[in-house]
Amino acid sequence: MSGPYIATLNDGRSAAQREVSVELVAGGLRIVPAGGAPEALWPTADLRLIDDWLGADAARIARLSDVDARLSLRGPGVRDALIAHAPDLRHARRRNVWRTLGIVGGSLAVVLALVALLWFVLPLVARPLAQYIPERYVDRLGQMLESQVFDRFPTCADAAGAAALDRLGQRLVAAAPRHVEIRVRVIRRPIVNALATPGGRIYVFAGLIDAAGSGDEIAGVLAHEIAHEVHRHGIEAAVRYVFVSSLLSVVTGGETTIATAAAWAGEQLLHFAYSREAEAEADRTALEILKKAGIRRGGFAAFFARLEKIEQRRSRVPTYLSTHPPSGERRSTVERAAGEGGPAMSEDDWRAIRAVCRAANG
Repeated sequence: MSGPYIATLNDGRSAAQREVSVELVAGGLRIVPAGGAPEALWPTADLRLIDDWLGADAARIARLSDVDARLSLRGPGVRDALIAHAPDLRHARRRNVWRTLGIVGGSLAVVLALVALLWFVLPLVARPLAQYIPERYVDRLGQMLESQVFDRFPTCADAAGAAALDRLGQRLVAAAPRHVEIRVRVIRRPIVNALATPGGRIYVFAGLIDAAGSGDEIAGVLAHEIAHEVHRHGIEAAVRYVFVSSLLSVVTGGETTIATAAAWAGEQLLHFAYSREAEAEADRTALEILKKAGIRRGGFAAFFARLEKIEQRRSRVPTYLSTHPPSGERRSTVERAAGEGGPAMSEDDWRAIRAVCRAANG
């Protein structure tokens, strides 16, 4: 036995420090608190030397099993006495450093693996998976989104305006490369936005109709949303969202149901964009739909030009631009495709659509 040495003990669970005496005994350090409190033994194999620069007459000891606890010893030659008593103290410190580095490295590897999975692998898997999901499940997801997200918004239901939009939608669907069933709803909210969700539900917000200058512009936007449905971009995005939410649930230990994941997916569709590849694909298909339907494609480009003017006058970007970012290349592609064709609708239908949210029963 060697000592006793004067020491200060901090248990790591409070800021309080206790004066103790420490004896070097077989198997470790015996800690004797003042006032007759119970003694404690810190086993030799559990010790590591920290702050090795304090000099020969001071030493700080921590435990591998309780990294917050600290023991500060003082006395002539205490550091050398400790190392002579427990030669592995320095090696324990080195082992702890490698152990910490191993934990950090392992955690970083897991994070990088998750990033690679979400960034590279998931997009490759989500698209083919989305193509093979049966329509009844797609429609069920659309119903969930509608009931949990979009039904909270008031709808404009003027019969004449709704009928005009339906005629335009069916004309565009007939020209689509793949048949899809759609249902268009006008949401009474003054934001410039439109979006399609799984199951052919297309939501056009009143602010977008107010911002449009012609029926041709509405036709371009509606063709773009139909194109998303043709390529199943909505269900592809939902697959990603459900996968990510389930992964987060596993990582955090929470619980995720299909309903809560669907609600979250709907919120994301309101505020976030599809990938640039999906937007470009929807633009190309929209132009094909307009051409086959015999509708002037210039309205689609005119709509983007109109929104850019709105953006210049306001500090906040219109929602349709923030969720469907029209890069310079995208705008020029639409403008180059503008060609011959007729109007998207009659003047009566355009007036009815413009008034769809102004009628008394809307």
